[in-house]
Amino acid sequence: MVTVNNSGGFEYQFVSSPADIFVCKICHLPSRDPHLTVCCGHVFCKSCLDCMKEAKSIVTNTICPVCRSEDFVTFPNKQIDREVKSLYVYCTNKGRGCEWQGEVNYIDNHLAKDGGCEYEDVACTSGCGEMIQRQDLTKHVD
Repeated sequence: MVTVNNSGGFEYQFVSSPADIFVCKICHLPSRDPHLTVCCGHVFCKSCLDCMKEAKSIVTNTICPVCRSEDFVTFPNKQIDREVKSLYVYCTNKGRGCEWQGEVNYIDNHLAKDGGCEYEDVACTSGCGEMIQRQDLTKHVD
């Protein structure tokens, strides 16, 4: 099995299960920077393909890991990229009380360092070293 780095697919909790066509066949997550195969039409994350190619001792980079075709050619697929980024996800702080749901495209804005999710941990601005939920920071500093 090839180890995939942290920049593989999207690890968010999706509101609805993503269609199989969006899921990378290496990391089994909705594909980030999706590439489509010519041989069998499966989707892979670009970073997963890069990791697979670096692991030449484990697999060769000329054989498709799904259909085993030796005609393993991939190309970026912008349509699948747009569709994956339009899927709805929950905030990564859902378990801490955040009720936000939105497209993958907008979660970075929701979690932004300045004025983002109220349930996100931020460093105390008074320098005590504690991590506090953004919504409790003013009370903590006072």
